[in-house]
Amino acid sequence: MLLTSASVAVQAAKYVRVSGEDGSATYFEVADRPTVTFTAANLVITSSAQTVEYPLTAYRMFEFTDRTATGISSTEVTQQAVFRLGESISASGLQPGSSLTVYTSDGSLVGKTRVSQNGEATVNIGPKKGVYIVKTSSKTFKFIKR
Repeated sequence: MLLTSASVAVQAAKYVRVSGEDGSATYFEVADRPTVTFTAANLVITSSAQTVEYPLTAYRMFEFTDRTATGISSTEVTQQAVFRLGESISASGLQPGSSLTVYTSDGSLVGKTRVSQNGEATVNIGPKKGVYIVKTSSKTFKFIKR
């Protein structure tokens, strides 16, 4: 009897990917321990630092993934944005030259910046907790800083 053995590397997902109906994708790091829930109208991603809500009508799926994984199934290029929240709201994977604008929940402008040529942008929000509205060239998000 001939025995063979094989080893397969298993790697945990590093991101939660939220895919829009327009083909865009937004990633959240699993290291931030996000939880995904649903309300009647929204997909809600919550971590220890933030909560982001997406209208269910604008998103087609979410999944846990390793963003660096490659596949043959699609050659379509999509926007892949990653957001981080702390004393600033930072984003990478945005459209170079577009704008990133942050408002408070009452509509006051917190800050606006141009996205760099490498697709990154940061708007300082300071240590204040609260609800922030983040607008990019293609999406609007609500972040809750705790």
